[in-house]
Amino acid sequence: GLALVANDALAEANTLRYIGNKVQKRWSMGPTSRPGFTSEPAQAADYYTKALRLYETLPNADKQKADTLSDLGTINLQIDKAVALNNFQKACALYTEKEERQKATLLFSMGSLQEEQGQLDAALKSYEEADALFKKEKLIDELRSTRAVDRVRKAIEKRSGRQ
Repeated sequence: GLALVANDALAEANTLRYIGNKVQKRWSMGPTSRPGFTSEPAQAADYYTKALRLYETLPNADKQKADTLSDLGTINLQIDKAVALNNFQKACALYTEKEERQKATLLFSMGSLQEEQGQLDAALKSYEEADALFKKEKLIDELRSTRAVDRVRKAIEKRSGRQ
């Protein structure tokens, strides 16, 4: 009985996340003459939030929670960047060594948001962590993260020099 309920919750959460992804994908293709275009980010966020609530009731669903938080953060970039950053931070904390590529990508996104908000020390830390993971995984994104680390270090030095 209990396994069946858990499977139902998992299936429902997966379905909600799938619908959220569809809404996000349709929205990301740009405005067309269809009605309701502007409400699509909020709709996707709603589906992701419902899926997340279900995943949180399930044991061993950290990867799904992290992926859903990452999706929620991506859509929240269009709604509220502070919430997006919070979503990315929570997702990052849930990823394990098996998901270092996802973690590195999230850290890079977090660094971008932090840099945009003028949180240079936090941005540098996020970029450096992303850079270390990209190097470890031998990913092409290492070039972007290395440049970001250098750019933010220079901005911090400039800021420190003016004080």
